[in-house]
Amino acid sequence: MVYLITGATGNIGSLVVERLISAATLAITGPEALSYAEMTAKISAEIGKPIQFQAISDEDARQQQIAWGAPEPLVEARLSIFRAIRNGHLATVTGTVKRVLGRKPITFDQWVQKNIAVFADPVHAV
Repeated sequence: MVYLITGATGNIGSLVVERLISAATLAITGPEALSYAEMTAKISAEIGKPIQFQAISDEDARQQQIAWGAPEPLVEARLSIFRAIRNGHLATVTGTVKRVLGRKPITFDQWVQKNIAVFADPVHAV
């Protein structure tokens, strides 16, 4: 429960919430740790088309995202996730989803199924 405190001290509720949130960093994962190549292979198998993962540099990824109109903070956040996965920092599966949401996380295969239209026909799915 979060209480917002207002009055003579001013509105410090947002400060309290900010401190609580910043103090609790949650590592959120699915039920299995997969490399980009493994994820790509699963998508390829599901859509029945040969696709493969091709690594690009952080700078190339940054330039692509900027060209797509992504704001700089989002670009940097994505790049930090890409680096973390590449370097194996997210290879440990956590129980955070179960603990926070009270249910198991969906598998990557389930996620692919939910998004199959985008993968099968990316030009027309959007």
